[in-house]
Amino acid sequence: ALVIIIGLFYWFQIRPSGIKSNCAEQAKSKSNWSKQQHLINNGKLKDDGTVGWLDWQDPYGSEYNYCLNANGLN
Repeated sequence: ALVIIIGLFYWFQIRPSGIKSNCAEQAKSKSNWSKQQHLINNGKLKDDGTVGWLDWQDPYGSEYNYCLNANGLN
């Protein structure tokens, strides 16, 4: 019975926590790269190196959700 409880705790508490942590790191690195590439490719960078508020897209959420889904969460 104790082994089953430990297994369930791992599966429903520890495993998802690790996956979410890894996905957050992965999404952060990919979204920063994606933002830069999108802005460069679409000519959205201004002469002073800044970006207009409406031109700033945040792909973090989609990258994070994709990673969670790929790892069996969400």
